[in-house]
Amino acid sequence: MLGGLTVSGATVTELHHNQSLARAFGQNSATVWLIENGTASQRINRAWFESLLAEAIERDGLNRQLETDLRGGNGLAAVAVRDAMLGAGFSPQAAQHAIMGSVSGGDFPHWSALLQPHAITPLAGYFLNGDADADSVARALTVWPSPRQKLPDPVYQIALRATGLTAPRPPADITEVWEYTRRICGAFNGGANQVIRHTYPANGAYATFWRTVLARFALAGEYRRRLSAARLAGNLWSVPLQESINSEAGLQFLKNYFQHHATARANHLRQTLGANVTVSDWQVWLRDNLAAQPELAGYFFWLMTRPAEAASLNTRAALVQTLASHPPTVRIFLEQFNTLGGGWFNTFAASHAWAECPLRAAGKPEGIHQIYRAGRLTDRDLLAFGLAVSRHLAADDDAWAELWHTPDFSPALRSIFLDALGVAPELAPAWAELLRGHALQSATAFAAANRDLADLDPYLARGAVSDRLDFARRFKSFAQTTNTVSDDINREIILRDSLKNIYLQAWQNNPAGFWELYRRLTALPKLEFVTQKIAQVIAANRVADLVAGQIAANHLDTVSVCSAVLVRLFKNPETKLALCQKIENSSPLGSLHELRAGAMINALALPTLKTNSSGLLTAANADVDHLPVWIASHPKEAMELHRNLGLAVSGYQAAWEQSVASLVLYSGKAPLLMSAAIVSDPALTMAWREAFNAEVAANPEFLKWLVPTLARQTANSLDAEARLRAILQSIQNALLDERLLWENIIAFPDGGLGELINP
Repeated sequence: MLGGLTVSGATVTELHHNQSLARAFGQNSATVWLIENGTASQRINRAWFESLLAEAIERDGLNRQLETDLRGGNGLAAVAVRDAMLGAGFSPQAAQHAIMGSVSGGDFPHWSALLQPHAITPLAGYFLNGDADADSVARALTVWPSPRQKLPDPVYQIALRATGLTAPRPPADITEVWEYTRRICGAFNGGANQVIRHTYPANGAYATFWRTVLARFALAGEYRRRLSAARLAGNLWSVPLQESINSEAGLQFLKNYFQHHATARANHLRQTLGANVTVSDWQVWLRDNLAAQPELAGYFFWLMTRPAEAASLNTRAALVQTLASHPPTVRIFLEQFNTLGGGWFNTFAASHAWAECPLRAAGKPEGIHQIYRAGRLTDRDLLAFGLAVSRHLAADDDAWAELWHTPDFSPALRSIFLDALGVAPELAPAWAELLRGHALQSATAFAAANRDLADLDPYLARGAVSDRLDFARRFKSFAQTTNTVSDDINREIILRDSLKNIYLQAWQNNPAGFWELYRRLTALPKLEFVTQKIAQVIAANRVADLVAGQIAANHLDTVSVCSAVLVRLFKNPETKLALCQKIENSSPLGSLHELRAGAMINALALPTLKTNSSGLLTAANADVDHLPVWIASHPKEAMELHRNLGLAVSGYQAAWEQSVASLVLYSGKAPLLMSAAIVSDPALTMAWREAFNAEVAANPEFLKWLVPTLARQTANSLDAEARLRAILQSIQNALLDERLLWENIIAFPDGGLGELINP
C-alpha cells in the first residue's frame, strides 16, 4: 500500500508487458521508460537500476546465468560483457580471451571489476535495451545445429533472411552464433515473435533479473506517481493530430489556427517557414515535422490553448455565476433573448436545467420573453430563470458557443460581461494574463486605451497578481468600447470546436482505444471528479433505462456486464425488501410466480428448514418428494404455503429472500425480474437508476464493457444506435471539456500529472 494506492505485482507486470505503452514511449517496455527518464532527484532512475544489477551479479548469482546465456549463443549478452570489460580497462584481446574461456566451461574471474560505474553501464544497457523476445530468440538458437527440425518453419525463414544465409547450415563457431543472434533479434516481426516466444519462453538472465527489478519497483515511494503519469504519457495527443492532418477535421483546425492565431502566436513557426507562409505550407510542415518530433504536438497545443483558454473558461464561469445570482444581469439577458436561434431554444427546452425550472409551467422557453416584457416576472422569477440558463450554459458547449456566434446578441453579452467583472472580480486576472503576449490585437487596443501606462507588460503582470482592482477598472472601461473581448472568446470557441473534432473523429475510428484511455484516466488518483462527471452525463441521458430495456429483452450479455448493479440492488436492504414484497404479492398466475416458487424450492431444500416445515407441508397436502411439480400445479396453494412458512418457520423468510437474490444474480432470472417488477414500478425503477449510476461512478471499467455490449445488441435498431452514439459522444465531450486537465497532460513530456496525483 503506497499512499492509499495498492501496488501489486500484477500491476507492475501489466505495465512492464503492455506493448501499446511500450510503443508510445519508444522503449521496449514502460518500465524501461520510467528508468531511462528518471532524474537524479527520483529514486527510480538509471543509477538505481545499475545498483540493482550490481547487487544481482555480486550476491544473487546473476553472473552464472549470464555465463549460461553466453554459452547458449546470446550475442547481445556477449557484446555487453565485452563492452563492460573494455569500460573496466581490459584490452580487446583480454576481453575476448576471458569470454571465450567462460564459454568453454572455465571460470570468469572478472565480475567484481565490472561492477564499477563506467563498466556496468553496458550491462545495464543489455537489460534495458533487450527484451523478452530477444531472450527467447537467443534461447531458440541453442537448437541451431538442426534448425529445420526445431524452429517453426516461418520463423526459420525469417532467421535465414535476417542472418544473410542463402542455404541452411549450422554456424561454424560460437562467435558466428552470437552474430546471428544480434541480427535476428533486430529483425523479427510481430508474428514470428509470438511463435518463438511461446515455443521458447524467456527464462534466462533477462527474465530472472527483471522479476527482481519489478519486485523492487513496488518498494519505491515514487512508483505510484510515475506509474500514473506513464499511463497517460507518450503519443496520446500527437498521434491523433498526425493522423488527422490530411483529414477534413485536421485541415479545418489548421485553417482556424492560421486565421486567428498565426500572427499573434506563431512567430516560432514564421521564423522557420518565412513571412509569407500559407495554410498549405504550414500543413506540409506540420505533417513532416510531427512524425519526426512527437513532442512538437504537446508544445503546439499548449502554446495555442493555455492562456487564452483560461480566460475563456474564467469568462464562462463568471457569466454563469452572474446569471445565477444577479437579477439585473438576467434582465439584460432577457432583453435580447428573442434574438437567439431556434436551435438554442430547442436544446434549452430539452435540458434538465429547464425541466427543473419553476417557470417551466408558464410554457416554452421562448415565451418567457413575452412574460418578461409584460412585467410579470419578480426578482425571484428572474433568479430562477437565470439559474436555469446558467446551468444550461455550464453543461452545454454548443449552447455557450451559440451565444457568441449570434451577432444580435452581442450587445447583451457585452453588458453581461461587464456585470461579471463586478460580480466575479477573479475574472480580471485571467484577462490580464491573456493580454501578456498571447492576444496581440487585444493587447495593442488595451495599450492604446491606456496611454498613461508607460510599460504595459509589467503592469499586466501586476494586474494578474497585485493590482487587480486597478486592472479590473481599466479593463471594464476598455471592454465597454471595443469588440476585442468577444472576438477573443469567439476565436477560442472556434479553435476548441475544431480541436475537439479531431479527437472525436480519432475516437470514432478507434473506440477500443478511447475506452482504454478512459479506463486509465478515470483510475488516476485525484481524478475521481472525472468519473463523477461521467456519471452525471450517464444519468442525464437515462442510460439506466436503456439498459433496463435490454435486460428485460433477455440480452444476457448486458445482464452479465450489469451483474454488479444487480448486486447493489440486493445489498440495499430497503430495495431488497421492496423487490421481495413485489414478488410475494404478485399473482399466482403471473410471471413473478416463477421467482417465488423457485426461491421456495431452494429454501426448503436446506435440511433444517425442510425438517421444520414438514408439518405445514403435510397440512397443505404438498408432495414433499416432488415439491417443484406440486408448486407448478398448485400456484394458489403454493402462494398461501409461502406466507404460512414465513410466519411460522424461523429462518425461512431470510433463506427465501437470499434464494430470490441468487436466482436473479446467478440463475439467469434477471430479465424476468426486470420486465415483471422493476420497469413497472416507479419506486423500483428509481432504485435501479440509483444503483446503476452509483456503479458508473464507482467503477471506471463498467462503461468500457457496457457501451460496446449495447452497441452490438442495438445494431439492428436505428433509433437505439442513434441514441447510443449520442451517449458515447456525450461521454467523450465530457472528457474533452476538462481542458485544464488536458492542458496539464500535454504541456509536459511525462504526462504532466504531478499535481493531480497524491504526493
